Amino acid sequence: MRRMLKRVAAIGSSTAVIAALLAGALGTPVAADTGCPTASGSLAGAGSAANPYLITSKEDLQEFRDVAKKVTYWAPPVHVELTTSIDMGGCVWASTIGIDNTDSDHYFGTFDGKGFSITGLDVNISGDGAGLFGEVEDATIRNVGFSGDVTGVDNVGGLVGWTTGDTTISNVWASGDVAGDADIGGLIGDGGGVTVLASSASGDVNGNGSDVGGLIGIADGGAAISDSWANGAVTGAGDDVGGLIGDAVGATVTNSWAEGTVTGSLQFSSDVGGLIGDAVGATVTNSWAEGTVTGSGSFSDHIGGLIGDADGVTITNSWATGTVTGHSEVGGLVGYVNDASSSISASYATGTVTSSGFDAGGLVGDNDGAISTSFSTGAVIHDSPSEDRERFGGLVGINKVTGSITDSYATGSVDASDEQAGGLVGNNVGAVVRSYSVGQVSAGADAGGLIGINNGGSTSSSYWNIETSGLTISAGGSDSSTGGTGKTTAEMRTITTFVGWSISEGYNPAATWGICGPVNSGYPYLTAFNSSDPCATPPTSYQFTFRLPDGTECSAIGPVGVIDGTIYVLPGEDADCRTMDGATVGGWTIPVPDGYDSIGSPAMPFAPGQKVRVSDSQQFTVVPFEPLLSLTLDSNVMADEACEANEAGFVDDANREEYSWVPRADISMARLPVIGACQPPGYTLAGWNTASDGSGTMFEPGAGLPSDWATDKTNRYRLFAIWTRS
Repeated sequence: MRRMLKRVAAIGSSTAVIAALLAGALGTPVAADTGCPTASGSLAGAGSAANPYLITSKEDLQEFRDVAKKVTYWAPPVHVELTTSIDMGGCVWASTIGIDNTDSDHYFGTFDGKGFSITGLDVNISGDGAGLFGEVEDATIRNVGFSGDVTGVDNVGGLVGWTTGDTTISNVWASGDVAGDADIGGLIGDGGGVTVLASSASGDVNGNGSDVGGLIGIADGGAAISDSWANGAVTGAGDDVGGLIGDAVGATVTNSWAEGTVTGSLQFSSDVGGLIGDAVGATVTNSWAEGTVTGSGSFSDHIGGLIGDADGVTITNSWATGTVTGHSEVGGLVGYVNDASSSISASYATGTVTSSGFDAGGLVGDNDGAISTSFSTGAVIHDSPSEDRERFGGLVGINKVTGSITDSYATGSVDASDEQAGGLVGNNVGAVVRSYSVGQVSAGADAGGLIGINNGGSTSSSYWNIETSGLTISAGGSDSSTGGTGKTTAEMRTITTFVGWSISEGYNPAATWGICGPVNSGYPYLTAFNSSDPCATPPTSYQFTFRLPDGTECSAIGPVGVIDGTIYVLPGEDADCRTMDGATVGGWTIPVPDGYDSIGSPAMPFAPGQKVRVSDSQQFTVVPFEPLLSLTLDSNVMADEACEANEAGFVDDANREEYSWVPRADISMARLPVIGACQPPGYTLAGWNTASDGSGTMFEPGAGLPSDWATDKTNRYRLFAIWTRS
């Protein structure tokens, strides 16, 4: 039980805070800025974690940006917070928070936006390191949104130009077009060693050079990206162009995706991918891309629906659905799987693949690595009668000597129009094991039902459909050790055909394959893509429910039936799940264990409209943003101690608490009471405090409410009376 009475010394009042904010109001803005406010001269607070510097206005943000104050605001231990959303009113910065200059000019601190956003601001830098933040080192940036266009030369990002050291960026978003030369990203230009969690970018990204990405231009030095996405159009006039990341070197990408179109615009553009342009030594898990991918140059190569060039990369449980177009080494998932250490497992592609040259596959164009338990369904076609068109495969264009394909399949048609076309592989130099194809195959020469041409490779326990492919031969003949075995449609739908396979009738998660009439047109399917029996009729479904914080179900939007393994878009800001009239959706939480503070928790809710993958039934609780603030004024007196009742409006039965409701639109007119619901004999009200022991923010009796409460995500506040002896 808290103590009843507390004698307090003078604590900073609203008058003192205002005086601090006004101090130095004649500070001079950066000369090259356009339409920007005058810096406030100082920030309230002390810069500690317990008492951070506070940015309460556009003048404060201008103050924070001042490089002359870097020792005060940008240093390693300094904490800074937004107290409200900031509209800079059309300001254009010619410099940034943290500068790509000497090391001492970097931003090293902790910046917490508290869920607020910065708008009405563009950044136009004549040099490198452009963004709201220029270069940050060993910094933390979280819980903030930025909407504005950013332009610079190299290392240009929608939020941060360049990160170094152990920098963490979480629960942030950027919305605005980003342009520059090299290392250009919708959120971060150069992400050296950065950790990015639950963050996004939605503007278009244009680079005149290499390393251009929808979220990050280049991510290296052990960078880790999870639960993050980008949906803007990405265009690069060089190599390494990706919907999420342009160049990922030693990076880890988990539960992340990209939706926008991706274009390599040069004649010789190389390494263009729906998710990542060029990946070296990277790991990609549970991630996907949906946008159209184009290598528009007549000699573009390494063009992939997910990754353009994968060198020493591990890809697991990932997919791409967009159409892919390029000249050579073009794949629905990966254009070029480079190096024997690369692997693809439990992944797929569904988009049409079009090549004007050679080495095109529904999953991979050119393969040096290990492909297992994966598939493709898109057609593979040519579009240039003047170019050599060879090595086209339903799954892989060319499977090289170190390449292997195991427990995989292709269903799309293949049209090489020239030579070396196969339902599974166009040209096989490596190994094909326990795999099949069913698509139609056509070519001027060297067309095979499973393998177009065999160049020293091997094929075992693998099959193709002689009816749907239109071919009764494979790899130039009937030798099953080089070209597989042809079967009729009926045989391809019969379990006894697949000798030596780990396959079960129906569904058995312990087996690699399953087979049943309702799934995959009756052909074998891969069990890795199912968490429950897909052969059941109807398919396994779950239920999503949506509730208010008090447990009341939002019946206008749920429950919703969802199918296992599918992607579901959570209800948006205007969803009919409101705690009161005018309330909007600020986010969604799910039940999580104590201590868990990652995505889906109250500390980091799912965003309105965020995509989630269905794996079970789930209960989502709305995080509301209400138009009416609820204020509890606690007399701060224990029930067994004397307290004389005053004439207050809405009080509890014990006359210890008063309740008040304030429209956010009327915050400027609201005043705190000068008396409590009750008053202990012999004491006078000194003020109201956010903490019962007087250690929080202090407000004088009759003071106005803080202006930032009008936009703060908090809907309910409790203030405690602080008493002094009369």
